Amino acid sequence: MTDGTGRYADEDERLRGLLSQVQADYAIRPQEDVAVLLQQRLSDAGIEVDDEQFDELLIAARRAEPEEELEPGAHLEEPE
Repeated sequence: MTDGTGRYADEDERLRGLLSQVQADYAIRPQEDVAVLLQQRLSDAGIEVDDEQFDELLIAARRAEPEEELEPGAHLEEPE
């Protein structure tokens, strides 16, 4: 997966992006369980983490705000 500049994103960058997506998902669907949202995003991205990593990501997803202003569905648009 590229990072928008044509270079491939490393795992840390992919996880940061994934956390931002989970936070945006939760912002528009607060009735959802953050753990379920996180698991779905990880699965969709094909990223496997162990239980300890999942717990760390879950804590980060619950406490942090998205790094940038996100629009629901914006990740579905094709880049130009």
